[in-house]
Amino acid sequence: MSSYIDDITLTMPNASQGDLNWSRRLLAENGLKLHTEKSRIYRARQRKVITGVVARDGETIAPHEQHMKVRKHFERLNKLPTDTTEFSSHARSVLGHLDHIAQIDKRFKKHASGNRKRLRSWL
Repeated sequence: MSSYIDDITLTMPNASQGDLNWSRRLLAENGLKLHTEKSRIYRARQRKVITGVVARDGETIAPHEQHMKVRKHFERLNKLPTDTTEFSSHARSVLGHLDHIAQIDKRFKKHASGNRKRLRSWL
């Protein structure tokens, strides 16, 4: 079991709906409530999205949506003059997304570092 702020993740072999119901009852007995719409059971080899991180086979990667946000910011940055406040705002936002992805996926760290240097030189 792991918890992060208000998220709880239970990992157990051969989990079933019965195990989820048992967990829900156990937490309810202790004054906690599970959101049924957020509760899910994953197969062993299936990608699991846990607190904004995709986990599979012992590795973590950033969700596709995070990469798409970075891409959209870069597309917007390419259309803006570098000396505007709008450019600075988008650049700071993309820096945050790059740092976020690099923390999740170590393979992305070098890519994020290069983009970070380039963007900071304009700020």
